[in-house]
Amino acid sequence: MPSPDALFFALQAAVAGRYSLERELGRGGMGVVYLARDVQLDRPVALKLLPPEQAALPDRRARFLREARLAARLAHPNIVPIHAVEEVGAFVFFAMRYVPGESLGDRLRREGRLAPQVAGPILRDVAYALAYAHAQDVVHRDIKPDNILLDVDGTRALVTDFGIAVLRDDAHEAGRIVGTPEYVAPEQVAGEAVDGRSDLYALGAMGFHALSGRPPFHGTVAELINQHLTAPPPPLLSVVPELRPALAAAIDRALAKRPDDRFPTAEAMAEALEPPRALTQDLPVPVRVWVERGRELKAIYLIWSIFFYGAGTLAYVITSELPAASAVARVLMILCGMATLFPWVGHGVWRIHETRRALEAGVTLDELRHGLDVALARREEELRYEVARPIHWIPKLVRAGTYAAFTGAMAALVYGVFFTTTSNEAGGAFGMFNLATMGVLAGSFFGLIFPGRRVRPTDPFARLRRWMWNGPFGNVMTKLSGIGLRRAPRAGWAEWRPTEVALGSATETLFMALPDGVRSAFADLPQVVNRLEREAEHARQQVAAGAEGAWAARLQESVAAIDTLRIGLLRMSAGRVEAGSLTADLEAARELAERMGYLLEASDDVASLLDASGTSLQSSNHALPRKSAPTTSLG
Repeated sequence: MPSPDALFFALQAAVAGRYSLERELGRGGMGVVYLARDVQLDRPVALKLLPPEQAALPDRRARFLREARLAARLAHPNIVPIHAVEEVGAFVFFAMRYVPGESLGDRLRREGRLAPQVAGPILRDVAYALAYAHAQDVVHRDIKPDNILLDVDGTRALVTDFGIAVLRDDAHEAGRIVGTPEYVAPEQVAGEAVDGRSDLYALGAMGFHALSGRPPFHGTVAELINQHLTAPPPPLLSVVPELRPALAAAIDRALAKRPDDRFPTAEAMAEALEPPRALTQDLPVPVRVWVERGRELKAIYLIWSIFFYGAGTLAYVITSELPAASAVARVLMILCGMATLFPWVGHGVWRIHETRRALEAGVTLDELRHGLDVALARREEELRYEVARPIHWIPKLVRAGTYAAFTGAMAALVYGVFFTTTSNEAGGAFGMFNLATMGVLAGSFFGLIFPGRRVRPTDPFARLRRWMWNGPFGNVMTKLSGIGLRRAPRAGWAEWRPTEVALGSATETLFMALPDGVRSAFADLPQVVNRLEREAEHARQQVAAGAEGAWAARLQESVAAIDTLRIGLLRMSAGRVEAGSLTADLEAARELAERMGYLLEASDDVASLLDASGTSLQSSNHALPRKSAPTTSLG
């Protein structure tokens, strides 16, 4: 901690009775920051003082006061609030909230780089803070790690030091280049007009630093300026290959040279920085058990099958080489063939049983499929981390040997079956095949137990499993598992359901809790809700298929209508509204359901015509709502 100097004592004398200075927190070209206590309000504050030599300059003093008052207009959870802007004698300063903790710059100097799950929320907090500031027509112009404060537990980031911030309309000041060289936008160093997208470039450069341990460019100030203007930054994935591709792509886009190639708004960048729902969402317990159980048995099944495959093929060769033992060998070959398939057939029966258990608990096929999506996303996130670590030559060799062993197994099958039955020199083939089979078994067994390191961040087995369950196979397995099954009520652990389903279920529960007389007055409410659910589900499928725009609006309106009914029922059950209010809500929902129904019917009719004519129109689902039933358009 720096010892108090003459400036400290002079400022304390000037603000005595208003603030009590405790210590210096830091200093730089833009000023000195002290920790103080607001005597009247009895709270800690941070005082940022314009250096006296600059305060003596009228233009600089006026600029500091103007920009401090500008920043004081901002009130956001991720922006350090300014409490007061004051002039006391020769001193000009502002008081802002004191944030105990450290800056992002301090963290990076201590740790070098941050894990994606740590850096991501920090970058999103900053993006949302900038979105708010930009909405107030304020451009920060100096986003850098030292201007991002982290609270004590590191869970929240706050943007500070709007000392060079300007109103967007005043952001072009000829001949005045401001910012920090490592993070400044190209148009900013060129002295051109800046807007919110200039802050996004700085945020991208800061994100690159936080995730990789270094800024995108390095060198002298002149070299940095030249690189910002002319040199493309290295793709973040080339520096940190274990990152989620979407996260790396967001940083790369923010670092585009042309503002038009960056995100249009800070909100858009914040959304791009959001992790996929699969990485943040907890799964219901039955879904989690269904997804995870049995995954560790694959290696055992493979070892079992390889062993009996080798024994069965060897028996086939014996029938060709030793006619006297052919009867016994044929029986052995049949038994080995059955044994080879046994674990996979048994696994299929067991999976039907596990699926039935999940269905009994109230889980749906959509939730099981969602669970596979979550498992795949998390598994490949782990694999990206694994791939990024240096790989020793021994694991590489073991992995290659494993693949070679399985390839050898197929070659041995072809050699043992076809060559021994077509060649007159089959006697030597028997010994060679026997040796090859033993080698294949040994190599495969070793490779399964010590599989080495993956060389690609993908899990082909998990992808195949998801593909199968998302197709007809999943439908058949679910139907087989649900034969004669009585579905149980959903339990409290069922955390993920599509929004329209969750709201519809809550609405139905509230409706059933009403007195009989009230329910009879709104007898068709459950049917209206169910219809809206189906229509929202259809719209969600269209959005997932890439047909956004009109379908996204219809999804939002359907979900909002269900939620309006839910809130109305909730208020009625609490005795806060009369039945007339719910009647109006129900009528509006009924009309919406009818209009959506017309649109869906028209969409299905056009799709049928296209199918019948063999015409492929990939964008038809997006366009159809605008063309059908124009008098009932919801857009």
